[in-house]
Amino acid sequence: MIKRYFKCFKNWCNSNQGLLAIIIAFIGLVPFNKINLGLASTFCDKLKSFLTYNVKIPVYLFLIIFTIGIIYKSIIKRRYKTHKITIDFLEGNWRNEWIVNNQVGSEMCMIKTDGKYYVNGELWFTLEHFKYDYKTNKITFIKSSVRSSDDRKMTNILTVDNNDLISGTENNYGIKYTRL
Repeated sequence: MIKRYFKCFKNWCNSNQGLLAIIIAFIGLVPFNKINLGLASTFCDKLKSFLTYNVKIPVYLFLIIFTIGIIYKSIIKRRYKTHKITIDFLEGNWRNEWIVNNQVGSEMCMIKTDGKYYVNGELWFTLEHFKYDYKTNKITFIKSSVRSSDDRKMTNILTVDNNDLISGTENNYGIKYTRL
């Protein structure tokens, strides 16, 4: 039951209505009607009398507002937290499946540190120019052959479906990597 109320409170704090209510609550703590700003002769005098006014806030009210502020700050932080994926995310054993000219192919590969791409225990490619865009959840890199008889450079644009499945295109052909 308490979890349900806390969830409703969290959703309320997350809304614009909640933010507006918190701002109004902070403004309401300062009793403007008791501050006589009209008698001050200059703007600096008015500001001084406003800033030096002794505001007495009950402790429980301060704790409630402080708690609401901390919760709201953590929600905002979590919402705009940037997710970072580095090339180390690709480390491990993968099944690479592709479709070229309606022909399906697959291979077992191992990606090691620094983007070394091994097939059947032999180094075939290096992964270069790795980038991750957290807004679109896409990984891009260039898979360059290291073999002397092969000068291919393939551009991969992949979507991270989950930690074990990445799918997208390699030079405009469908490709899928499944972690083993």
